[in-house]
Amino acid sequence: MGTLDSILQIKVFNDVKDPSNIECQVINIDDRPAIDVITEYAKNNISKSRDLSIRFNYALASLSFGGYGDFSIYGQSFTLRTQLPKTPSISYTLNCNDKISKITREWQVPINDKSNIVWQYKSPYINGNSVGKANLIFDAFIARFYILQDFGVVLISTEVSADSLKYHYLSDLTFGFELLATIGIKKIILDLSNNGGGDVFIAQYIAKLLFPNIQTFPLDIKVNNISIPFIEETSKIKQKVGDIFHYKTFISVNTNNSFNNVTDFIGNNTYNRSDIQLKFTSKAFLNQTAINGGILELSTPPKLPWTEKDIIILTNGICESSCALLTQRLAEINVPTISVGGFPNTQFSFATLSGGASYDTSSIVTSLGQLKNLNSSLISSLSIPSTLTLHFTLAEAYSIKNPSEVLEFSFRPADYQLYYDERSARDPSYLWIQAAKFFEK
Repeated sequence: MGTLDSILQIKVFNDVKDPSNIECQVINIDDRPAIDVITEYAKNNISKSRDLSIRFNYALASLSFGGYGDFSIYGQSFTLRTQLPKTPSISYTLNCNDKISKITREWQVPINDKSNIVWQYKSPYINGNSVGKANLIFDAFIARFYILQDFGVVLISTEVSADSLKYHYLSDLTFGFELLATIGIKKIILDLSNNGGGDVFIAQYIAKLLFPNIQTFPLDIKVNNISIPFIEETSKIKQKVGDIFHYKTFISVNTNNSFNNVTDFIGNNTYNRSDIQLKFTSKAFLNQTAINGGILELSTPPKLPWTEKDIIILTNGICESSCALLTQRLAEINVPTISVGGFPNTQFSFATLSGGASYDTSSIVTSLGQLKNLNSSLISSLSIPSTLTLHFTLAEAYSIKNPSEVLEFSFRPADYQLYYDERSARDPSYLWIQAAKFFEK
């Protein structure tokens, strides 16, 4: 973990092999300054963000709330590599209460049933019903609702959702916010730290639950000889409404109504990107009624009492994909944002990977199995080895305030910055209390 004392320090968050090293300062790594080594690693080996401060946070350990009410260690990509290190071991020079020591650890490959041990962590400040002095009032599985002092905290860990559980998730989210309103909570902190994203529809639902009158970001998809057949064939399958390639998943930005047909959706838009003329579909909003093929009927959400002045967004920058779309949209209506960690006095973004929708090679394989009328040569060209996984942005999202701004390529620093220390790294309620002070600004 990275903490801010008089200067930025790297300290041991957890050590399964020798717990006595916990909280020791890491001075050197392989006889080089620890800050330099980890910064260099973040710069050259982590690709999840264009913002170096966010990549730095990815390299270090921090707490993440997950399903089933547990907290675990997130990040730590410096010590948990996905590529083979260049050397069989690594050395750390530690300062433990002014006692200097040097330890060497061999790299190990976790074996199946032992692989989860690197994520497991039990904070002394967290139990099933409380985080520090924050009391849990409702567990919505993908979110938790707390009361701390005189404000509420909504801790949202993911937007991932199985179709069969989506109605349950959305209903629980609605109930949690209603409960805070009923209790009389006037201010809310939305903590979306270490949120890997998920279903864009869930992010959109949360945004419109809090602010029913705002429209979500418009999207479009690059038009080429691959995307057109996917759009045309997917749109023939009624059960695929809600799929990114189905035209009924969207409503037109120009008319605010559904597209008449596939041709209307594909459109004829051309943009200049890096001096290259590229074609894109008509700009569109996600159609909330298209969730689960249009068969998921949700009750009318309640009117909630909060304005943009009553909510603060808190993240450590690791707020990806649909999480980024949610936080970026709320920021555009002036909901204050706070980023945690990073480098001292260096503004960095509160979100990353703000694309309209992402896709991967496994999804392509699934689609190829469902779309029976695709050209055989196209199928052959998309045949990808099962050992290869490629993630890519499929749809671009555009700002509402600045319509020509593509969110994935924009830099939006947080309004304020906080830092981890030995307590707040293990007790998020300390960060929540610090964040609440910005309600007064």
